[in-house]
Amino acid sequence: MALSDSVLGGLIDGNLSGAGAVGVNRTVFSNKVAKGIVMSTVGKSFTTADVGLTPGAGVGTGTGITGLDSMAMTSAALAVMTSEGDNAQPLMVAIMDAVKTHFSAAADLSSIDSPVYLGTGLIVVGSIGVVISEMKGNIKTQLQGAGANGSNLDNLCLAIATGVVSNILAAGTGTLTITGAAPPLPVPGAGSGTGLIA
Repeated sequence: MALSDSVLGGLIDGNLSGAGAVGVNRTVFSNKVAKGIVMSTVGKSFTTADVGLTPGAGVGTGTGITGLDSMAMTSAALAVMTSEGDNAQPLMVAIMDAVKTHFSAAADLSSIDSPVYLGTGLIVVGSIGVVISEMKGNIKTQLQGAGANGSNLDNLCLAIATGVVSNILAAGTGTLTITGAAPPLPVPGAGSGTGLIA
């Protein structure tokens, strides 16, 4: 599986519905926010800390960006909102819960590793290349394309992006299984890898 804006959009929409949101634009909003988030994450690089057997070269595979905290994400998002109505917290909780659920279950991870050819790679916290300004811009572009033009749109997009990106950088990790050809005399060791999110 891989990150999917349609799946994430469905999760956000379902969470908003469960929180009592009934607006006619709820589903469109959910899908556009999801698309902005996913397109800002897919293809981003990361580094891994590897342990296992050496020397050689291996390829790592794994699933899921783990370690995310939806409440911390919500708090970070609300902290940058210039105005906070009654629905701000339920909105952010719905989005951040969905992101945590989808990213932990669906993000495909791949890496190239050396000198560990057989073992485990752990994504180094802080190494995932997501950027708040990029995600904000992508979410805003998606929402504007659907006709959103409210005076608080820019700040809303900044809040969502800040919540997602800040927690990925502060806590996001993941585990990859490294495999490769065995050398004549393997020995335990450590190394590093570089990878991409799909």
